Amino acid sequence: MTEAEMKERNHLAHVTGRLRHALQHLDSRLKTYARNVQEQKSYLWESRAGMDRGEKAFTRQSIDQAIMTGETALHHRKRLTKLLHSPYFGRIDFVRTDHAHTEAVYIGIYHFTDEAERKTLVYDWRAPISTMFYDHEIGPASYEAPSGDIDGEILLKRQFKIRDGLMEFMLETDVNIVDDVLQQELSRASEDGMKQIVATIQREQNAIIRNDHAQELIIQGVAGSGKTSIALHRIAYLLYRFKDSLTSKDILIISPNRVFADYISNVLPELGEESVSEISMETLAAELLDQKHRFQTFLEQTALLLESDDAAIRRRIETKSSPEFLETLSEYVEHVEDTCVSAADVSVAGQVVTAGFIEQAFERHRGHAAKERIGGVVKAIEQRVGIRLNRDLTTAERAAVRTKVRKMHRRSSLRAAYKGLFAWMDEPALFQPAPDDKLEYADVWRGLTPSIGTSSTC
Repeated sequence: MTEAEMKERNHLAHVTGRLRHALQHLDSRLKTYARNVQEQKSYLWESRAGMDRGEKAFTRQSIDQAIMTGETALHHRKRLTKLLHSPYFGRIDFVRTDHAHTEAVYIGIYHFTDEAERKTLVYDWRAPISTMFYDHEIGPASYEAPSGDIDGEILLKRQFKIRDGLMEFMLETDVNIVDDVLQQELSRASEDGMKQIVATIQREQNAIIRNDHAQELIIQGVAGSGKTSIALHRIAYLLYRFKDSLTSKDILIISPNRVFADYISNVLPELGEESVSEISMETLAAELLDQKHRFQTFLEQTALLLESDDAAIRRRIETKSSPEFLETLSEYVEHVEDTCVSAADVSVAGQVVTAGFIEQAFERHRGHAAKERIGGVVKAIEQRVGIRLNRDLTTAERAAVRTKVRKMHRRSSLRAAYKGLFAWMDEPALFQPAPDDKLEYADVWRGLTPSIGTSSTC
């Protein structure tokens, strides 16, 4: 064992010792919170007869506050427990240009500041200073802090593998990734599912993860290039970066199937965040279609392709998977919108509302659901006639207007409107129900779902 390894093992022992001390302190606080809550509940129950409404409300508020404080402490305890297993995975020694002191920055999945020492022992991988571990080699380096850019120099860079509080190995490196580390992480991931590989993020990947400016971000790459891992790392980073305005409840992961969802389920907790809501594409499709349309699952479509080797099926899937098909679908939606209304003059209580006025009213509500669109036109007619008559329409007059407007609006089911797309394309053979009269999976994701909001209005 080298002197450097001996010092690192001693430092690890020191950090794990401080973590255990912090956990003991938290356990003591949690017991105190639990005891206080129980005492306040007992007091509220025993004294309820002599309390006025204000005293009861104040006591309940105190109980709720104590419970919230305890839950926060419990959440912190879970994080410290994870750190005790593996406190950090990297280290950089950084000296600022305007300082002579060299700071050893240890990087892990969570932030840990020892209250007794008043010193940060572990920096969260998402913290600004930690980005140097991914973006810079030994030599000049900088990072963007809230106070501005901090310039300096990285003097040393190390990677660690720590498991159950024990250091398995330590590597000196002048870049953020060593082949041996990556190979071990990836081989472990292939056995146990997708684990956090935060120690092996590349510079280009780090730029994607920490992009604060893009409102929409598309990660594109071949199979196995790490798209999913980087997307999940980005979620964890955004939850850290915007923790005052963004929570895990604001995020939804749409996964292709249940197998994929299970595969990634442990990633965010490993990266320092709670799990976020997840829904499969098939479940989402069923909800968007109001459970009214039965359709193939992705696995059923794949099995049919493999078993039948049907050229017609392949052609339907290829056509509906192309960008050109989406453009055609958008054009068809506009065509349906343009042709589903036949406006005509309406006479109400001796007052005539012209077809031109009604057509404009329909146009103002373009894209709305059929019921909302008809309701909007009826309201516009009612207001126009009401102003002329200086009175509100009667219930019977309003019902008559609604009946006439409804007849101007040609409606069809979503399935019929979608089937009409292929007649409009002069390609009727592209719509072919699957066995048991189910919609083909390709129809659900390349056809019906993008058109839910518009073509269903007619």
